[in-house]
Amino acid sequence: PAPPSARRCACAASYVWSGATPAGFDCSGFTSYVYGRLGIRLAHSSYAQWSAGPHVRRSDLQPGDLVFFDGLGHVGIYIGGGRFIHAPHTGTVVSVDPLWSSWYGAEYDGAVRPRGSSRLLATMAAWRSRSTSNPNSARASHVASRLSSLAGW
Repeated sequence: PAPPSARRCACAASYVWSGATPAGFDCSGFTSYVYGRLGIRLAHSSYAQWSAGPHVRRSDLQPGDLVFFDGLGHVGIYIGGGRFIHAPHTGTVVSVDPLWSSWYGAEYDGAVRPRGSSRLLATMAAWRSRSTSNPNSARASHVASRLSSLAGW
């Protein structure tokens, strides 16, 4: 369950169980769709995505890393600034949330850097370095908007 303070990204795609298109996403459908747009195939399962690359320590997170919660039952994409983008649950849209606070901080399981993800990581790092706004909110929204654009929304 996502906290009510979740930030909405520009794409505003609704959560749909088993969804994997901009018409509606579930969490792993969202991550597999974004990476798929870059030619990187991820399974449509958060549990399978846990094995999609090397595990990354919390202190080594980079934008583009997959972040996992709730016993690997939920996944999103780290966008930097302590935030991640994901499809939270029924009744919500794709959102940007703080990684370390509230439910997500308590349920954090770890992160994975998917094999072949260097293009997404480099693109997100460039967007992040060009942003001169507040690092904890405006930058995350900017990166989320650019990620939405890259994904074709």
